Amino acid sequence: MGPIHPGGDMTAGKGAGMRRHGRRWVKRLLQSTLLLVGASIASATVPAIPIITTYAGTGYDRPSDPYGNGGPATLARLSRPGDVALDEQGNLYVVAANSVRRVTPAGIISTYAGTGGSVYTGDGSQASQSGMLIGGIALDKAGNLYISDTGAHRIYKVVPNGTISVIAGLAYNPGFSGDGGDAKLAQLYTPTALAVDNGGNLLVTDYQNRRLRRITPQGIISTIAGNGTFDFVDGAAALSTGLGNPGAAVADNHGNVYVISFGQVMKIHPDGRIRLHLGGGDFSHDPVAPRVRFTRASGLALDKAGNLYVVELEHLVRMYSPEGYVRKVAGLYGSTSGDWGSAGDGGPADEAGLQQPVDIAIDADGNQYISDQLNHRVRKVSPQPPIIAPTAVSMLEESYSLPLPGPSAGVLVADINGDGRRDIISTTSASPWYEPDAGNEFKLRIQMQNPDRSFAASIEFDYPRGPADKGGWLALADLNSDGVDDAVLGHAEGTSWIRGNRASSFALLPFASGGALKADQAMVTADLNRDGKHDVLAVHDAGGGREMLTIAYGDGIGGSVRRQEIDLAPLRTSERRTLAVADVTGDGWPDILDAGFSLYMLVNDGQGGVLPPSLLLDDRLAGVATGDLDQDGRADAVVSVLYTVGMKLLLQRSSTLALPSKNHLAYSNGFDSLIIDMNNDGRNDVVTSYGKAVGLSVGSGSGLEPEVKFPLPATNLGRPGPLAVADINGDGCFDVVTPIWKVGLVIYKGKNCRVRVNGSQPRVPTVVGPAAIPAIAQATGSPVSVPTPNVTAGVTRTLNRLRSWAVNLNALVRAQWLFQAVRRAWRAAPDDQPARGVASARAAADVLIDPVEWGHAGGSMGNQRSLSRHERYCVR
Repeated sequence: MGPIHPGGDMTAGKGAGMRRHGRRWVKRLLQSTLLLVGASIASATVPAIPIITTYAGTGYDRPSDPYGNGGPATLARLSRPGDVALDEQGNLYVVAANSVRRVTPAGIISTYAGTGGSVYTGDGSQASQSGMLIGGIALDKAGNLYISDTGAHRIYKVVPNGTISVIAGLAYNPGFSGDGGDAKLAQLYTPTALAVDNGGNLLVTDYQNRRLRRITPQGIISTIAGNGTFDFVDGAAALSTGLGNPGAAVADNHGNVYVISFGQVMKIHPDGRIRLHLGGGDFSHDPVAPRVRFTRASGLALDKAGNLYVVELEHLVRMYSPEGYVRKVAGLYGSTSGDWGSAGDGGPADEAGLQQPVDIAIDADGNQYISDQLNHRVRKVSPQPPIIAPTAVSMLEESYSLPLPGPSAGVLVADINGDGRRDIISTTSASPWYEPDAGNEFKLRIQMQNPDRSFAASIEFDYPRGPADKGGWLALADLNSDGVDDAVLGHAEGTSWIRGNRASSFALLPFASGGALKADQAMVTADLNRDGKHDVLAVHDAGGGREMLTIAYGDGIGGSVRRQEIDLAPLRTSERRTLAVADVTGDGWPDILDAGFSLYMLVNDGQGGVLPPSLLLDDRLAGVATGDLDQDGRADAVVSVLYTVGMKLLLQRSSTLALPSKNHLAYSNGFDSLIIDMNNDGRNDVVTSYGKAVGLSVGSGSGLEPEVKFPLPATNLGRPGPLAVADINGDGCFDVVTPIWKVGLVIYKGKNCRVRVNGSQPRVPTVVGPAAIPAIAQATGSPVSVPTPNVTAGVTRTLNRLRSWAVNLNALVRAQWLFQAVRRAWRAAPDDQPARGVASARAAADVLIDPVEWGHAGGSMGNQRSLSRHERYCVR
């Protein structure tokens, strides 16, 4: 008797009826799934990419009569535009050439105040006929314009009918006096930036008095921050500490006042205390606000959501969220902070150039107006989407360090005695001349992990120093094919190895390779000829400006059967040299990438050797790593860039690595990088070591998120070191270990990763591309292949509409993969077994629609994920 299914016949001869019922079930499933996904997508707000345009100015700095008045603002010349402000009607006011220009919402420009001269014509006159040396402007809700005159040391008020009058300061009589009294009788000394708070109070930057002052609507003046000195004390009472020469200020809805001081942003709290708020970090850029450093802030503004915008003279504008995250609004990152430019109109604002911007204003819709000073324009940027907390922030925490005296060189995590626990092998090299440490130079140390997860005292070996004072390269391998990890050491006099064994009896053995296999420049292990045995690749200085790559093809018993030597003399190199091995040409054979100032590729010839090097990228490069960055199943590469911000992502396309169109946002001078799935979400991430930090760029459906830096101890003195990544404490999350001179092995503990609970199947990752197919194919029993869409016209129209709504692209892609998997599973069933087709389709749907729960590693999780050998260890 055939399988019983509701709505179908019990006889084999009626299988067609069951198949028709199965088709109806599959159709209803697909319709329901697509409608649910479509509804969730359609109900969301599409976050548009902010676009930059020129709102006023032509780029020429010398104004010409009649200054463009009465015409389009984009045809008027603005000479070094300064402060900008907006009124309730959307009119933009901008300072240029000692006048205030007004641009209507229709884009027509006119002169609202100032003549370009310095002679004030008197109270009650028209502002457009009066001269002044303008330092800053501000507007209140009633449309009154306030202007600071740095030459006369006064503040003016221009009412909506255009008449002007003095509200603070004694004409041409600089000084400090008047607190608690009438502002018109008080002395100011070079007032500059102005702002109006929610109570209608005018905030005045009294520049040369080194104070921030406030004028009430009743005209009473007082000081709210600064004591006239340069001695700032973080956390002190605002009136008792120095502000230096303060800059722009802005007030929020909660009684906080933000003021620029010493080129950074201070926050005056309602209790009167002042604290460093922004700019005091260690890095020129980072998604986490407290970690960002800048020293030349010039303008401030707040939007309705409470985001604080900071304009920097270093050609940047950045937005800081109330939650403590940051994103670049406009400008180009350079070697240390920003890099100037003028292009970009009509494109993404964060890719456009600025040149010493000074101020910013934000309208009711969230559009930003930036005074691009040396480009002689006002640029407009469309509204910013909310800043999403970077995933990496919650993935690592510094937990502990292990003593490691001496200058660090290499680090490796391996199960060196086969007990299932990760041990740490590290090396030291030559110490710097200014702080010698001869007793701890050129050491290899093994630190075994105990059952309680602590580490035993080091087992120490000396290795040859060599004339070059270089070496200490470490790599993981199983040279003798016994199933236990071995540690391979490269140095100036040759290559050695520690034979892993379950007896924990270790010795530093020479690698028998037909002669000394010198590795003072770089060393890695790989199976280049695909014979299942580890090969050793070593680069050494051959003298006379020549460097040689030697490949020792392993024999599987701790030595080699033959060697190949390749002259690297044509390669431009630096002291930071790294090798990586992966199939970057897509022919199934591992190739070699050599990064040492330039990036070269040595292609595997498929016959047990490699071809001579060919230049791939010439751009002051350092560390290189390989892995699948875009989930297409092919090996890509990431290369750190020296002396500038960013790293280059090279994706495999058409049997080679495609050169990047732009750099991925990362820190500069990366030393060592690894591509690995740190949080087990099915997407690879990039971990990089720098002199000051470990950087983590998390993979997402649209690429890599901006890199988050995790600071290293200050005693590192900026010396970058190697990396190793492994689940050291056995909780299912990957940890990062890096050696720090004078500190030891710093271990960042991984957290918030995905682990299997109770031996369940892994969740199918929400990825874009065919990387999701193997998991679906396994669930359905069908062959692994990339599906080709072939759907009915109705479903096609539905998918096209969903694509146009796609805010959450991953949800849409999952729906498409679901459709293909279910449809393929249904069709794969034999014609005489329709119930099998329905069961397979349901199995495929269950994997995607109702995936198993994932637990967060850390604590008791039952049977947690058992990581494979490839996942456990970082091979360097």
